[in-house]
Amino acid sequence: MLAVTVSFPGTSCGLPETDRFFSSYLIGWNDSLLVLDVSEGTLRTLIPLLNENKDRPVTVALSHSHPDHWSGLFLLVQYFHQIKRTEPWQLHLPEHLFSNFQDLARLHYLFKERMSVFPDVYPIQSDRILLGDGLILTPVLNSHVKKYENFAPAGSLQSWSFRIENQKTGRWIGFTMDVGTVEDVNLLSANSPTELLILDGSHLSAGEIRTVVDGLMPVSWIISHYPEKIKSEFPFHCLATDGQYLEVTL
Repeated sequence: MLAVTVSFPGTSCGLPETDRFFSSYLIGWNDSLLVLDVSEGTLRTLIPLLNENKDRPVTVALSHSHPDHWSGLFLLVQYFHQIKRTEPWQLHLPEHLFSNFQDLARLHYLFKERMSVFPDVYPIQSDRILLGDGLILTPVLNSHVKKYENFAPAGSLQSWSFRIENQKTGRWIGFTMDVGTVEDVNLLSANSPTELLILDGSHLSAGEIRTVVDGLMPVSWIISHYPEKIKSEFPFHCLATDGQYLEVTL
């Protein structure tokens, strides 16, 4: 068994709000950290953790390129340089961001040649990403960006959900990110029970969320990436809040 914490640096969806950051997730175990999507709130949550050890292992993965999901990415790249981090860190990106990352970094005046550390960048595919300590991160394609396919080259848009699993126990946590349908969640789950399911509250309706929970029967579940209007549909304990964290045993 492995003790894992899941933090919510932000819980808002695409419409900016005065009291919530855009959604992101920070997962911690032993001395390692995994970041799923990056907002300004992510840095606020990371700073005290990296003050303790600036070179602790860090892996970052982005679900897709809508700006509310990676608004803090280049702030994070710059921050690692400013604290003089020296250990490499992994950055996993959808294919269209991966192929343009170097140019995007340079547009932000972030030049690899001048930085104390620069991320090792990889394209996200359906392959498992080894996280260490028996944990694996499995990306699962979802249908969120299908409605944009007529406006982009074929196959250039990707949107991913994520599953973190302990290979030794089979226990896992699911992050639906911006799933478009109930079927997307079922693909993520592979119809097996989860210890914790974090559900998108922006693109799934309240009825679809209830259908998912009734069908998959997760041990625990919570909603993030939600608009204010969904508060009338669920009691407060079903909705994540900025700065909240949960503990899970995998």
